[in-house]
Amino acid sequence: MSRRGVRSARVAHPSHRPELTFGGVAIADICGKLRAWHDQYPDPSGQADQNAAARAAEDERRSRCAGMHVLGRDQVAELVRWKFQSMPHREALAMKGISPQRWHARDGAPGVADLIRIALATDDDYDALATMAARGSGIDHFGPAMSSVVLAACRPTRYTIADSRALHALRALGLLPQGQPSFRLDDWVPYLTACRNLASQCRLTLRQVDRALWIAASDPDSQPTAGT
Repeated sequence: MSRRGVRSARVAHPSHRPELTFGGVAIADICGKLRAWHDQYPDPSGQADQNAAARAAEDERRSRCAGMHVLGRDQVAELVRWKFQSMPHREALAMKGISPQRWHARDGAPGVADLIRIALATDDDYDALATMAARGSGIDHFGPAMSSVVLAACRPTRYTIADSRALHALRALGLLPQGQPSFRLDDWVPYLTACRNLASQCRLTLRQVDRALWIAASDPDSQPTAGT
């Protein structure tokens, strides 16, 4: 799919797809399921109060960047540690991508600080992610996942996190076409549109939708299917 095609992609609003079912539940009832999944985040087997406390702590950490147009290296490093806290190898690689040597512009090429500033300033959803995530011209070892964390932290009402688990859940719902398991740049705009539609229909924040889909991807009692 061309970049222009990605930008113009549109995902049908859930309310326009009454034939879809999710574990026997009509799509019109998906909002209740999303709220239930959200309340199980981050640990479906954990206590409700512990999960709520974990979500509150996460929200507090991410809210420190909300509305910012420029980020310092320490702030980005904190986001990297949060995103890859259970993946030390990926954390180490992402930290290399924002090393002091790469933070500022050199040899006429933009530094990490410049790329983040440009991404946060653009009105184009695709360019916002691609500025940081594109191989060769973006931030080394960031990709869509880490780049979207920066966008979602600074613009929480506009962006969500590019997560492969959430992508799988949306595909299982029939809200996105099947594709490669890993999250690619071409997935971003359709994925973001689907998440925005769910947030709007269900009166949830984008982060609440993201959390719910993350849990839904591994819910053994709910196997989504598309009705005929």
